[in-house]
Amino acid sequence: MKETYCRGRILIFFLAFYYTLIFLAVSACAQDIPDNKSKVRPPAVAGAFYPDDANDLRAMIEQFLAEAPAVTVGGRSIAVIAPHAGYIYSGKTAAAGFKALAGTAYDTVIIIGPSHHYSFDGAALYADGPYRTPLGDVILDADMIDSIVKSGEHITKNPLPHLPEHSVEVEIPFLQVVLGDFAIVPVVMGSVSMASCEELARAISESVGGKKVLIVASSDLSHYHSRKEGRELDGVFRNFLEKNDPEGLYDALITRKTEACGGGPVVTALMAARALGSTRVVVTKYDDSGTETGTTGAVVGYISAVVYGRGGPPAGMGDDPGTRLTAADKKKLLAIARKTIECELSGKDIPDFTNNSAALSRPGAAFVTLTNGGELRGCVGYIEPVYPLFETISLAALGAVYDLRFYLDPVTKEELKEIDIEISVLSELKPIKSVDEIVIGKHGLVIRRGGRSGLFLPQVPVEQGWDLDEYLEKICYKAGLMPGDWKKEDARLSVFTADVFSEE
Repeated sequence: MKETYCRGRILIFFLAFYYTLIFLAVSACAQDIPDNKSKVRPPAVAGAFYPDDANDLRAMIEQFLAEAPAVTVGGRSIAVIAPHAGYIYSGKTAAAGFKALAGTAYDTVIIIGPSHHYSFDGAALYADGPYRTPLGDVILDADMIDSIVKSGEHITKNPLPHLPEHSVEVEIPFLQVVLGDFAIVPVVMGSVSMASCEELARAISESVGGKKVLIVASSDLSHYHSRKEGRELDGVFRNFLEKNDPEGLYDALITRKTEACGGGPVVTALMAARALGSTRVVVTKYDDSGTETGTTGAVVGYISAVVYGRGGPPAGMGDDPGTRLTAADKKKLLAIARKTIECELSGKDIPDFTNNSAALSRPGAAFVTLTNGGELRGCVGYIEPVYPLFETISLAALGAVYDLRFYLDPVTKEELKEIDIEISVLSELKPIKSVDEIVIGKHGLVIRRGGRSGLFLPQVPVEQGWDLDEYLEKICYKAGLMPGDWKKEDARLSVFTADVFSEE
């Protein structure tokens, strides 16, 4: 008994001595730890997702930017959508979006990414100190962080989700190369609901004040489907993105019609940008991991886009005679559409079309319609003027070939000689207060309600023999609404005119 007691006393003494040493060591180390205001958030994925050497990293990004397509944004850029995978897979796609920001300056960039490591409600902001990358430290906008946190019940300061997270971090080196100096507000979103998206979007838009602010939404798209399946899912995402329709996108995400690892950040960014004046979205690049891996059996989708405010009048429909389409302009656009389709169906590269017409160089909204013997075979277009008109026509022609309504029976190379091409160049959308303003045969129609939308070109009601009541009923049906929903208080109707011409 005495021996056991002695051994116990020795063990207690040893443990006390051991923990005293640990306490002293921790205390000594604590003296070297800076306070929270000067803490640096170290890079978590440098050397894995992107190079950890500053020179290598900058060279890689600059090469991506140099190779990225140049996209003219016809207004003030308010938000960017960018992927967050390893740079070797998604860097080229990300660069296409960030390149559109070249030459602009922002006071603060709000970067919103999804949480991959922690589960929580709402949004967590990092407020402890600068974010570090191999290219240097980026300071925080402490005032805006405080303002956003105060504006939302489920928005908190919490460093833990940020420490291992890559979704915010991987966007920063691109911003450092393109923008230079700026402050950031790093945001990681946990479990996502429409309420949490709305709360964060409202907090952001109300906290901007007079600052020049850019919002970056970090998101990849579908994961590990075949390329065919992935592109179908991603096509739904792209459709709602290009419509600048966050409500419709959210509905598609929760009903699994599309996928995105960062859907909540994208929905939030679109809502916040809309509150700050955005009217349009241009997709700058879409791709998937199979392009780099050479394997298309299980791919991850990537997209980049720029969200921006209203620019000038669309090409071909302005009051300036220099912007109106001439007969030569129309002939060239029809030739571009047909050449695009011929090359695509023949497996050839689509050429870089050039033009020397002012009207064709201006951003233009347009649709390309394909028919065979009077039967529709495809109709795709852009309702907002985001690309130069000649590029819009090429893109719309390519899209019409793959119109999802004809997925099981697409246009073929052999059929092309029988295909008639019609182009509709759209005017700017004009919201209306009364349906009495709609003129059948003159006005195309757009309806938006509750995240759903539908469009008819001006020629459609004439071709179908509809009166105004039928026009309104059919537009509701096309948007997935009930026939009388155009009467609802929250329904928004807009009209437009179109310059319509064809090869016939």
